[in-house]
Amino acid sequence: MHHIQLKHIDKFYGKNHVLRDLSLEIESGEFMTFLGPSGCGKTTTLRVIAGLERPQNGRILIDGREVTNAEEHLFLPASARGLNLVFQSYALWPHMTVFENVAFGLTLQKTPRSEIEKKVSTALERMRICEYRDRYPAELSGGQQQRVAIARAIVSEPRLLLLDEPLSNLDAKLRLEMRSELKRLHREMGTTMIYVTHDQVEALTLSTRIAVFFDGRIEQLATPSQLYQNPSTLRVADFIGNPKLNFINGTLRRMGEQWAVSSPLGDFTLSADCLTDSTTTECPCVLGIRPEQFSLRRDGAVRHARVTSSMPAGSETLTEVLLGDTPLLIKEMGNGSGCRPGDEVSLTFAPEEINLFRAADGALIKRSALPDTGIHAKANNE
Repeated sequence: MHHIQLKHIDKFYGKNHVLRDLSLEIESGEFMTFLGPSGCGKTTTLRVIAGLERPQNGRILIDGREVTNAEEHLFLPASARGLNLVFQSYALWPHMTVFENVAFGLTLQKTPRSEIEKKVSTALERMRICEYRDRYPAELSGGQQQRVAIARAIVSEPRLLLLDEPLSNLDAKLRLEMRSELKRLHREMGTTMIYVTHDQVEALTLSTRIAVFFDGRIEQLATPSQLYQNPSTLRVADFIGNPKLNFINGTLRRMGEQWAVSSPLGDFTLSADCLTDSTTTECPCVLGIRPEQFSLRRDGAVRHARVTSSMPAGSETLTEVLLGDTPLLIKEMGNGSGCRPGDEVSLTFAPEEINLFRAADGALIKRSALPDTGIHAKANNE
């Protein structure tokens, strides 16, 4: 297993500053995911770790050994870093069988035939594709080809495995299946894995920690549940979650030993110890409320909102409502409350479970009080 340290990495493409003073530490055995929109620097970071790109500044250490030192012009090649890569394209040799593709690297290293047979068979078994060993890539589905590509990457039992959007070419069903396989593979092998994706569902379900990238910097580094429940900025909050957070403008002000929040949802108070920034003063704020943190009722004493659309999807129902001029999205399990467009409804939520952001800079100033038990914890809105 590999422990990786990135220290003050800068990477330029011409005048384009792609990575900006980036520092990160990845523990041995972690499943670390780089998550962010296109062009944010996540793939470049992976390539810098792999030795496929040379940064202009900074150092990289793997298990305490320096593999990159830009100042001293030290750049060990990928082959000397004890890692393997899986790319978005399968890159399989079309004229070779599955067995020959997986064995290719071992053959180049002149590994004894008996050892190649044993290692390839183990890799194929781990990826559950033993029955395809004599087939050619053209005879396989996309999911099967991706399994072959991963088997080729793990056959040499690398201590560090880098994966660059390996599931993006698969359909939704195969992506779900392969996510499960990757999680099982990580559990069985204990290999340090670094995974690049723009798909937040992949990140939340696979990772031990997630680094969220924007503009060549890591904006937040957290576990999946921490990231989902307490995004550190409005920008992260807007990126994480499907469906995404509801944002409601409000005002935060002090009332003696407590803080009062005024918004279209009404007024409520918070204790001072729930704020993340003790220097906070009266200011405009933004409330961040997950769609599942709302409850809808048609029999409430006070009716606040009007249903504009209802979108049942079997296991869940998404309902759009209009609260004054503020549109909100509510997520309920199953058929939910059965509301129809035009219905008048009341909304309930637990103020202690929402996030509060400072409007001026988007920083988180109040955390959710939800326990750290899972990324999809359902708020109790009763």
